[in-house]
Amino acid sequence: MTMDPNEVQKQLEKLLMEIEKGKDYKGPWNLPFKVTKDFALDMPWESEEDKKRSRVPPLAKQVFQILVVTKNSDRIVLGRELL
Repeated sequence: MTMDPNEVQKQLEKLLMEIEKGKDYKGPWNLPFKVTKDFALDMPWESEEDKKRSRVPPLAKQVFQILVVTKNSDRIVLGRELL
């Protein structure tokens, strides 16, 4: 719930580079992606009754999303954050 998306992105970049290039690789990583944190897409909405009964805070229901940068990714808007 309190993890920073930037820290998740750094760890993911490190793991992906180790898988692709090997643990001893020291060169640049060239897969442009961004990790954001938002509510999961296409999940069923909770009713008001469910929200009242739930003891899980709304921020705990957010998930990390991995977005790979593409040619038109500057047009993607997630919540208030523009990539």
